[in-house]
Amino acid sequence: MIHSTDKDGYYLEQKLTDITTQMLTRPNMPNFVVDMSNFTNGDSNTYNITTSSPLPHFTGDILQFDFPIEVRLPTPVECVAMGVLR
Repeated sequence: MIHSTDKDGYYLEQKLTDITTQMLTRPNMPNFVVDMSNFTNGDSNTYNITTSSPLPHFTGDILQFDFPIEVRLPTPVECVAMGVLR
């Protein structure tokens, strides 16, 4: 439920259904580990990213990882979720 109130706390309006929200700032992920399969300079590599978040993730959520420009990613990038999404 989303509602607005006046200065005395009385409801002005409320919405109970069909609510969509969007997060405008990203929370910090306290655990973030990137492992690579190959340490040979210039060779192909597989990066395994392991992270946890203080917020739950649901199917359809979008996570954004920004890599340094020195890391050339393949097109398309393939991602597989490991673990439980709610």
